[in-house]
Amino acid sequence: MPKESVQVFSSQRNIESSLDCQEMLYTSTKDGKQLPEPSPLDMDKFPKKATKFQFQGQFAFAFTPHPGPWAGDFFQSVDVYMFDPEKQRHVHIGQWSLANHYVKSVCANGRFLVISFWPYDEEAVRALYESGYRERQLKRLVKQAAAENMKLGKKLDLKTAELKTKNKKIKDQKGKLKQAKKENGKLEKKVHNLKKDLKKKDEVISSQKLHLKEKDNENSRLKTEVNSKRAESESLRRDMKRKDQDAAKTQARLASQLTSQLSEIQELNRRLQEERAERNRLRDPIHVYVMETDGMCKEDWKLVLDYHKGAHELRLGQEERDGTRALFVTVEDDCFTFKLNAPEKILQQSNLPSVPKQLCPDW
Repeated sequence: MPKESVQVFSSQRNIESSLDCQEMLYTSTKDGKQLPEPSPLDMDKFPKKATKFQFQGQFAFAFTPHPGPWAGDFFQSVDVYMFDPEKQRHVHIGQWSLANHYVKSVCANGRFLVISFWPYDEEAVRALYESGYRERQLKRLVKQAAAENMKLGKKLDLKTAELKTKNKKIKDQKGKLKQAKKENGKLEKKVHNLKKDLKKKDEVISSQKLHLKEKDNENSRLKTEVNSKRAESESLRRDMKRKDQDAAKTQARLASQLTSQLSEIQELNRRLQEERAERNRLRDPIHVYVMETDGMCKEDWKLVLDYHKGAHELRLGQEERDGTRALFVTVEDDCFTFKLNAPEKILQQSNLPSVPKQLCPDW
């Protein structure tokens, strides 16, 4: 086993362009102490395009995805490493892959190596990736539309405040008109009183009439201005109402279109996933390999079982006293447990791998 285990790992591209591999660095010791600087892990280098690395006891795995940005966690191959007690380092055993499939799960312990392959349809995966991208674009458009609607709401609030200000001015003008009418009444009363002494106060009456005419002109001007302000306010209110209605209709239409498109994409994704899961349910092989000699190369591992049922997760338990080892297979919400045993007489059979139709009643 390794002299020293590690807790935190990171990968970095090798700066030598002639090498098509990466190297692993560890940043802390097994007891959690931080190292002064990252140190290279003593193991064979792994593929340059690998995007995931995993330790399992004496084994280590490097996963390389299928080509294309849509591949993500659809790993085309897995490179397997095993700790060599003599060299005191992890050595590269070999690379496992299956045409038109991807590596869903892998586990290794002792003499056993188990790999679950799932069918890989690049066109379907790419369609899901692109539909997911379109869905994110639509969500961003919905968010932008909501922000634009908020801006329109703020503009409407500003216009409403302006309208309130103009209405206040109109109200003030009405107050002035009322006050002017009140003064006009007083003047008329005064004129009535002055008529009684018309002969004696002709000059005074003429002056008062002139003053009254000026007041009438002022009142007419104020009345005209009030009517103009009222018409302007009404026109502004109608214009704001029309713009608000147009904006609301546009926003509702855009939201309806985006929601409809988003629902269609989600329904398409769901149907694609269901159809793909049903179509591929019986085409997902699980391969069980057994170590024949020292296991330090791919040829030392023999394929003994090829079972065509998909698994979401695989795990191997510790070796029992009778030499068997438990294999835990997780399928959605169910977990199945099998005991693995590979005596020499089984390994010497010429009809391997075994391809059983059903390993247990429920799976």
